Amino acid sequence: MRPRFPSLEDVLKRMGNEPGWGVKVLIGAIFFFVPVLHILSLGYLLRYGRRIRAHNDLALPEWNDWGALFMDGLRMLVIWFCFFCIPVGIGFGLSMAFDASMPFLGVINTAWWAFPAAGWLIGCYLYMAALYRFIALESLDSLLDLKTIFRMAHAMRWQLALPILMFTGLLTLFWPIYGFVFFMGFLILTAYSSINYLLMERAAGINR
Repeated sequence: MRPRFPSLEDVLKRMGNEPGWGVKVLIGAIFFFVPVLHILSLGYLLRYGRRIRAHNDLALPEWNDWGALFMDGLRMLVIWFCFFCIPVGIGFGLSMAFDASMPFLGVINTAWWAFPAAGWLIGCYLYMAALYRFIALESLDSLLDLKTIFRMAHAMRWQLALPILMFTGLLTLFWPIYGFVFFMGFLILTAYSSINYLLMERAAGINR
């Protein structure tokens, strides 16, 4: 039996239902612009996902304990690179190969964008599934179980479509401020996917 999932609007309201949330988002966005410091932003996403799973709490955590945040960022870098960056990179690689092999297609060559779009979509889904699996088991070895991660992503294919589309639209419109868009987008993806995976996990435990 599938649980009753919250709407994206409800999750966004719960995320912002506390004073100072704008400052916390701004700090993460600024860090995301800066190489090395962006690791702290990634660590913050992991800290946020843990908070959601442990307490069903969508309030943003504090920016503190910088050493632990940096180490979490390194762990998140593995998840982010393997499950988001690689699919996106493969998509762009295929598009370049397509463009080089069939340059005579002219206008039809707009199909070039189909490959990066597919890589982006797959990357977003895999990122959310891999992040929650890591949070649940706290082991990088758990990320080697690709079959389970793909199954988790597939189970949420419709539920998580809206935040992915919103993230994509924001990035398209506001690319010049990509640091803010990337951090805010991944923050929303982390919140919405974590709360939904948590509800599914609890429902599975009840019905086991």
